[in-house]
Amino acid sequence: MKPIEAAQSIITSQFPNCDVALLGGSVVRGEATKTSDLDIVIVDQSLSSCYRESFYSNGWPVEVFVHNFVTYKTFF
Repeated sequence: MKPIEAAQSIITSQFPNCDVALLGGSVVRGEATKTSDLDIVIVDQSLSSCYRESFYSNGWPVEVFVHNFVTYKTFF
């Protein structure tokens, strides 16, 4: 599965009510290697705190960075 398709599937299934979703990292820059992962930033205003999660989905290692509209300012 292509990176954007995999990211869309993850966002739709795991973060359907998020306000913002961004795919970043080497796959977006066109510099992906066979060990690259999907770096996904999620912003969800309903969350009270942020978290980071790593998992495999759709054949890709995935790192999600989940924030609300306050916590993302600390990290980005």
